[in-house]
Amino acid sequence: MSFDARMSEDELRTELDRAVQQNEYLKAIIESNDISTLEKSAKKFKDTSRQLLKSMTMEFEATEHNPANSTVLRQLIAYVEHLENELCSFQMLGNETFHPLGLPKEQFFKEGFFMKTISFINFKGGVGKTTIATNFAYAINNSIDGVKILYIDNDKQGNSTKWFGGDTDHGTITNIMMGDAKAEEVIQPTRYPNIDLIASDTGLIEANAAAIKNESINQAVILKDALLPVKDKYQVCIIDNPPDINVSVLNSLAITDDVVIVTFPDLDSLDGVYQMVEQIEMVKQINPMLQLKGVLINAFVSDDAVYDCIRELKQHELPIFNAKVHYATKTAKKHLNVARRDKKSIFEEYPNCLVARDIWAFTKEILGVH
Repeated sequence: MSFDARMSEDELRTELDRAVQQNEYLKAIIESNDISTLEKSAKKFKDTSRQLLKSMTMEFEATEHNPANSTVLRQLIAYVEHLENELCSFQMLGNETFHPLGLPKEQFFKEGFFMKTISFINFKGGVGKTTIATNFAYAINNSIDGVKILYIDNDKQGNSTKWFGGDTDHGTITNIMMGDAKAEEVIQPTRYPNIDLIASDTGLIEANAAAIKNESINQAVILKDALLPVKDKYQVCIIDNPPDINVSVLNSLAITDDVVIVTFPDLDSLDGVYQMVEQIEMVKQINPMLQLKGVLINAFVSDDAVYDCIRELKQHELPIFNAKVHYATKTAKKHLNVARRDKKSIFEEYPNCLVARDIWAFTKEILGVH
């Protein structure tokens, strides 16, 4: 498409209307959930939009002296940029929004090895484990009737603890690992009535070092032994692990049923996935019930490099969740930043946003609900 610098305001508005129609077409192919059609149509749409934006930018100086044309042209440029942003926000699994399922807790959490325990982990840091884990806890809490959740922050950074508003003076996982306190002494309620928390702090570094030196104890079952008196109070335990393999991570895997490896679709993060898979196989000697539930792709965008990473994971015969989290878009980051600031779940702040729908799709996939 070539832009005439002398286009009238009406002609420019026609182009704006055409862009709006293209956006409706994009929404239609997203809702079709046909990935083959989606990829082909999206590429064509994106290429057209980029060319349109490029043409308008080249002609902009020639029209800036006409205030009316300039205003409309600026609107059109802004709109095409908006379309490009939306293009990065493909929703493969439809657009069903979060709503309580009202499911019986016995249906989902009766087969746990200890209590049904799900660990979120990757050897690569900064891949969004805490964001996924905390919002997953909220989704489970609001989907299953009467479920009682124990959330363990097993990361020395304590980001989950901060999100839940935890009080580290009440006691943390550090105290458990050091043998200074029983689990029931450090478990604290959160703002959500059915979610309790074991908080974390930087003292966990020292606790891990002390546990390694203490040869008089079984280092792999410190957490398990501490939780024995309270395990029957909860149907599910969710553990947010650090990008590391240390004594406290070994302890979390020793009571875990399902491991969810959260990863960005890039080579560095994939290396963390493969390292984690090796550790899972080793820990199975301690906990034969331990299994890799799946790899959850975070920061998903429709891009050749992303699909290459997914194909590589499949070549390693690793289970990959159908749900993908579109954390990489500007809008998604904005929504999550607001939720973090307010210490709320994404479902409470933006229940219809793309990230909320993605995490909800992941939650239902874990539960086996369609």
